[in-house]
Amino acid sequence: TYYGLVGRGHHAFSDAARWWLAQQKVKQLFKQAHCDGAQLLLEYGLVGTLAVVSYLAWAFWAHGAWGDPLTAAVVVGLVASLGQFPLHLPQTGIPWLVLVAFLVSRA
Repeated sequence: TYYGLVGRGHHAFSDAARWWLAQQKVKQLFKQAHCDGAQLLLEYGLVGTLAVVSYLAWAFWAHGAWGDPLTAAVVVGLVASLGQFPLHLPQTGIPWLVLVAFLVSRA
């Protein structure tokens, strides 16, 4: 199927997790993947994931933001999202998006 390329759509992980539970492939139901990168790939596919990665790469390199403390804060958010889902929680996701927007707007 083409799901690997374009993904299954927004909020598809939760639906897939319910199916996995019904098929007894997992023992617990989780609404989030606990890895933002994996969830992004499942929901938006390779195209959506590459779009997000391209935007972040452009934000860092085009604006010469390496060495900036704000860049460090954004990178910490990305690293934290490898084992958690902080970008899905408003108390951490919104400040992270504000940091990215501020970083891009400063150039």
